[in-house]
Amino acid sequence: MARQIQLRRGTTTQTNSFTGALAEITVDTDKDVVVVHDGSTAGGHPLAKTSSLGTAAFTAATAYATAAQGTLADSAVQPNDSPTFGSVTVTGTVDGRDVAADGTKLDGVEVSADVTDTANVTAAGALMDSEVTNLAQIKAFSSSDYATAAQGTTAEGALPKSGGAMTGAITTNSTFDGVDVGVRDAVLTSTTTTANAALPKAGGTLTGALLGTSATFSGDVTLNATTSIKVPVGTTGQRPSGANGMLRYNSTDAQFEGYADGAWGAIAGGGGDTQTVTTSSTTQTALASYAASTSLGIEITVIATDTVDTERTITKLLVTHDGTTAVATQYGEVNTATAVASYDVDISGSNVRLLATAASANSTNFTAVATILA
Repeated sequence: MARQIQLRRGTTTQTNSFTGALAEITVDTDKDVVVVHDGSTAGGHPLAKTSSLGTAAFTAATAYATAAQGTLADSAVQPNDSPTFGSVTVTGTVDGRDVAADGTKLDGVEVSADVTDTANVTAAGALMDSEVTNLAQIKAFSSSDYATAAQGTTAEGALPKSGGAMTGAITTNSTFDGVDVGVRDAVLTSTTTTANAALPKAGGTLTGALLGTSATFSGDVTLNATTSIKVPVGTTGQRPSGANGMLRYNSTDAQFEGYADGAWGAIAGGGGDTQTVTTSSTTQTALASYAASTSLGIEITVIATDTVDTERTITKLLVTHDGTTAVATQYGEVNTATAVASYDVDISGSNVRLLATAASANSTNFTAVATILA
């Protein structure tokens, strides 16, 4: 049967405090390493494991430099050194430069060459300062003072200051002699367009509407059309300051009116002021109302229709007033049977009113068409 040898052992702490006999071997159970003792050193001498040697444990001896191979590592140039060399030969480049090729170029430079020597400068095709008569101006130039191909037309294709013929278009974002050509062009275009569409002073045919706040014609105006002409429209309160010959449509009185001899007056042919009322009682009802201040004389035509008995009456009234009392005369009455209603007038507030009393409680429609006479 094989025999087993078990050595003395202990943790790293125990091993470090233990002083073994000379040549005694113990085991550090924390590190799993063998410790050799010399009889006097506490903790002894731990031996390294192969796994602790890294790649060195598996690197061949031929991979290491030897004295026979040349300069030892400890005498080689180290990082951050500032060494002094004798001759150095390289087969590649130094910082990307081919030193041998550059050296050949340097060999062609004469000893103690003077780059300011006239002969050398001239041979190089350059100019000496003494040969340039406007040296100060040249030195004062900025690169921005020179035209480049990227900036557009070169000098040979530019227009001389003395003048010349421009063969292409000119575009500017500024002005010419203080004139904004773009703005003026728009004005000229607009003016040309307007002029082309204008009516000549000598006369012509106006094909569109004539619009404006006022216009004066010194001659005759002839309108050759089958449509109409529209005059100004406004209420009584909107009448302008009168001048003989004025013509307008009064929307308050629903009629045309003209100004003559210092007053406005109705012009025949207007549709008249039309007001309607429907009643179903025999109580007196206000049928129509007119502004007393502008209705000094009124001619009213009234049509009354009994919608149940289908009876109808038409009659006229002439109405006037003195601002306090209104009076009327009725005439020209025509009935289909009997009178459908009776009429009266009064002053109510600032208005002249036409009053109607139906003859029956049937639904009765009234229509009053008035012409303001004065």
